[in-house]
Amino acid sequence: MKKEVTRKFLKQLEETIDLHRADFRFRVWEFKKVLKEKKFVVKVLTKERPTRNEIKKALKLLTEWQKTHVLWKRIVKIEKPLVKDGGSVAWHNKWIKVYDQMKRELTSPESRPSR
Repeated sequence: MKKEVTRKFLKQLEETIDLHRADFRFRVWEFKKVLKEKKFVVKVLTKERPTRNEIKKALKLLTEWQKTHVLWKRIVKIEKPLVKDGGSVAWHNKWIKVYDQMKRELTSPESRPSR
């Protein structure tokens, strides 16, 4: 993977980890699960040649995270007061796009494992 792209993604994932850590209402077990998942995606993004299974799992996690943002985007459109707790539509659009970029990077020819 391109180092500048990987650095950008790592910074963005670190931001999400900090956000989840700062949210004291977030249940501890959920935080630990999310932290473990984010670290796994970081590992896959930084690995020279991730395995097919690692890429597949990372893509699944990124898709799940995108679905969460799509759901929250719909919720805050309907319930404007939730923007304070749930983030704005623009905020969720940003993360949907970021995770989509990560998915494209993971599926790019240079990220594919050698046979």
